[in-house]
Amino acid sequence: MKLGAAVRAWLRDLKARDLRRSTRAGHACTFRSLEAYADRRDLIDLDQIGADALRNWLEERGLAGSSRRTELARVKAFFRHATQEGWVAESPAGRVKPPRARDAPTIPLERNEILRLLDAAPEGSPERALLLLMRWSGVSICDAATSTPAASWS
Repeated sequence: MKLGAAVRAWLRDLKARDLRRSTRAGHACTFRSLEAYADRRDLIDLDQIGADALRNWLEERGLAGSSRRTELARVKAFFRHATQEGWVAESPAGRVKPPRARDAPTIPLERNEILRLLDAAPEGSPERALLLLMRWSGVSICDAATSTPAASWS
């Protein structure tokens, strides 16, 4: 099977499984990059993609460790599907090890930084409410920004 046809079938499967648009967009981005890499190296058929090609592609991407792990996870899921569908006999992605995790820890803001942010946010503003929610609950900005009020306290 051709790589491009397999990728299109995979993306259709993700949509049929009703995965979120952002998830599908991430997969599409990953596989656009992989297809471009394969085109430059004349790797047309899916079974021409080996573990070495995947390692080289990941290295060429130049992504941080967490992003490389995400890309590899997507490719592994794709090749599991390709194996189950009979498009390839064995998944080359299974032989590729994820990079070591070296992500820097998230450090909370210091007291003076929080006070400066609160001073900049007008009293009663949504920005101030967001800052106070984050400060006293400890949730991330993503969780605070997408939270909804409780329906009832009773």
